[in-house]
Amino acid sequence: MAIFGLGALGLAYRARTIKADCIRATIMASVDDARQAVKQYVHHYNTVRLHSAIGYVTPHTKLAGREKELFAQRDQTLEAARERRRLRRAEAIQNVAWVSGID
Repeated sequence: MAIFGLGALGLAYRARTIKADCIRATIMASVDDARQAVKQYVHHYNTVRLHSAIGYVTPHTKLAGREKELFAQRDQTLEAARERRRLRRAEAIQNVAWVSGID
């Protein structure tokens, strides 16, 4: 699956990214090694790396149409964290009031 590189500006950016993150960061002994490294990088770029321009999802997730499901899951996780934080703060305030003798 080749999602990498949409449009001239995007292609230039991705070429710079692949050079910095893959080609220059890796010592390759042959052209085949370079092809394999680029193939692995493109796979990582499309299926693992989160992209801010598309809502911090992978291009693979976006193209599969699963970003709304992921956003809903994130919202639930954030709401649960907010509730835990609210309960911890309420408990801390109660503990301070108990130690201070305030009712």
